[in-house]
Amino acid sequence: MAAEGVLFQYTILFSLATFCSLANEPIREHDEMIRHIVLEPSHVVKRRSIDQPLRISLDFLDINKLENPTIVKDILREAQEYFRKTLKVRKTTSKILLQRSCSNKSFFTRSADGKRPGNVRFCHEACNSSRTLCGPIDIPEHDLDQCRICDQNGQNCQNDTRPGFTAGEGHNDTDFILYVTAVADSNCNSITTLAYGSACQQESALDRPVVGFINICPGKVTADELRTSYSEVLATIKHEIFHALGFAPSLYAFYRNQNGDPLTPRSSNGLPTTDERVLKHYKWSKEVIHHACL
Repeated sequence: MAAEGVLFQYTILFSLATFCSLANEPIREHDEMIRHIVLEPSHVVKRRSIDQPLRISLDFLDINKLENPTIVKDILREAQEYFRKTLKVRKTTSKILLQRSCSNKSFFTRSADGKRPGNVRFCHEACNSSRTLCGPIDIPEHDLDQCRICDQNGQNCQNDTRPGFTAGEGHNDTDFILYVTAVADSNCNSITTLAYGSACQQESALDRPVVGFINICPGKVTADELRTSYSEVLATIKHEIFHALGFAPSLYAFYRNQNGDPLTPRSSNGLPTTDERVLKHYKWSKEVIHHACL
């Protein structure tokens, strides 16, 4: 348990450098992760001690297909308490509003008013009119931030104030949002898969994941399974939540040391280089392995 806590301290310290020029070329990410969720300035967050027990906000979006959703909720709350006691983070003091996906998967980074360099995400021409996914279903509209757009040249940046593109209420008093679903999708076809999870979006100051999901396969986590293998189901749920919190190869390239410095060099756009051998992965340095083994 202590080792998990130490490793997570490294996980929460990875960050994206601010893209500090008003370049006309948009940034294009090479995976499905949405980054640049602005919570607080980097220098403010870095001064904060790692002493906040991790607060996970559970959001049960669609678990109606489970045979016994009440017991599953109890398992999730038990896991929630486990992570609160095990992991510490730099406290999140502002509300979490999630970013909308961009229609062409590219964006610019600007100040909040769109006129200066900054780390606020502005979509290249348009936000997606369809909802933004986190796992197998849509992020609720009340959790999404304002849609911000720039023209094709990265100029005339502004808020899209049309209905359906304005900011929702967001989440207060939490460090991480976990969406819980029970959808029988293709990922549940494997005989051994009881559940799966992943991170969805990362904040801009230290690039810590602030939202993720866990999808529980309703055909596998049956009432009989819960009755005879409760501890095994709980262990699986914990394992998948670890993935959602950032313990995954797709995020290794964003790990940072205790001072908040990147362990993997960044390109001019603030992102690591892509790994051509692994589709949709960023390439991490040997320093990541070195620090993880300390």
